[in-house]
Amino acid sequence: MAYFPPVNITVIRGPGSKYGPDIFEAILSSEVAARFRGKMELNETNQGWVDRVITIPFTTGMKDGILVKVIDALQGKVYVGQVVSVSHAVRMDDVEAVTNLSLKVPEF
Repeated sequence: MAYFPPVNITVIRGPGSKYGPDIFEAILSSEVAARFRGKMELNETNQGWVDRVITIPFTTGMKDGILVKVIDALQGKVYVGQVVSVSHAVRMDDVEAVTNLSLKVPEF
């Protein structure tokens, strides 16, 4: 019988400056389970989150539920958001393919 040590989850919110209480669960035995548990925690405590849509150059591999780090150089802000939906489009004015991400981000 294999022994799997428990996985601890460090809770960091916002742009990485707000620490929450760590999550300790003896039954978490893999990184996949820990990531799923962390996402559930974010979903359950999403007060103070707002919807944002950002447009980036065409990118594959984006999917609902993943966490992305956004660096907004224009406003001087860095934040982490959860992808709610992904869509792709082609701008006809400059014939450019883009990816639109709808995100849940912390309100600040």
